[in-house]
Amino acid sequence: LLAFSPAAEFVDCAPTAVARIMKPYHLVCMDMAEARAYSGQERNEDAIAAFAKRKSQCTVITDGQRGAYALYQGERYHEPAAHYDEPVVDTLGCGDVFAAASAYWLARSLESQRDQSPLIFSRRTIEEMLSFASRAARVMASSASGPFPTATRASFPRCSACSTPAAWPAPA
Repeated sequence: LLAFSPAAEFVDCAPTAVARIMKPYHLVCMDMAEARAYSGQERNEDAIAAFAKRKSQCTVITDGQRGAYALYQGERYHEPAAHYDEPVVDTLGCGDVFAAASAYWLARSLESQRDQSPLIFSRRTIEEMLSFASRAARVMASSASGPFPTATRASFPRCSACSTPAAWPAPA
C-alpha cells in the first residue's frame, strides 16, 4: 500500500505535475483547500467531482467540521466529523492523524490480498476507514498539539459511531 499526503508546497505545481506525482499511490489524503488547488476548481463540490474521476486510487478529502469524503472507483463516500463530549482544543496535526489512520486501516484490510494486483478495497472497508480515521482525528483534536495523546479503546466508545466492539481494530 502506497499512501501520499501532499504538503502545501505542492500547491504551486502545475496540475499535470501533481497528477503525475499522485498517480502511483493507492491512497491520497488531502484537505479541501488542497483539493481545490490541485484540481484547479474554486468550489468544494467541483473539486470533489474532479477527484471522483480518478478510479485507480482512493482519494480522501478532509473538510474539518463537515467531515471527510472518500472517492474510490467512481463512488463517493462521506463521513460526518466525529463528536465527543470533550471540547476541541487544537486541530494542529488532525489531518496527519486522519491520513495515518486511513493508511493503517487500508493496510490492515489488505492482509488477505498480499499477492493481488491491483489492490481492491470493499465498500465496507472504505466506510470503516473513514469512520476510524474520523475518530482518531477527533481524539487528536481533544488535546493540545504536540505528541499524539495516548489513545486507548476507552477513548473511542464515547463516539456514537463506534458503539460495537468491532469498531476498534483488533491488535496485530
